[in-house]
Amino acid sequence: MKRIDPATLSRADAIAFRESEMARLESARLVAGIAGGPLKRRAKQAASAHHANVMALSARIDGPIPPDVQAMTDDELLAALA
Repeated sequence: MKRIDPATLSRADAIAFRESEMARLESARLVAGIAGGPLKRRAKQAASAHHANVMALSARIDGPIPPDVQAMTDDELLAALA
């Protein structure tokens, strides 16, 4: 799994890559959820790499995530958005 360097991309390319990486992330998470053994480990590693790419591309598109928001748990973030 290769990491994407968002600094080399235009904003439009970063948006397109992010959509692709989000689809790949979802697929990897689905496989990790139903697979077992070595395939499960590989799917989890792929999901982690795709997640890192999505986060890096999002920072390139929308700017860096503020530290206070980045420190929130999923539940805290959802509560703040509600």
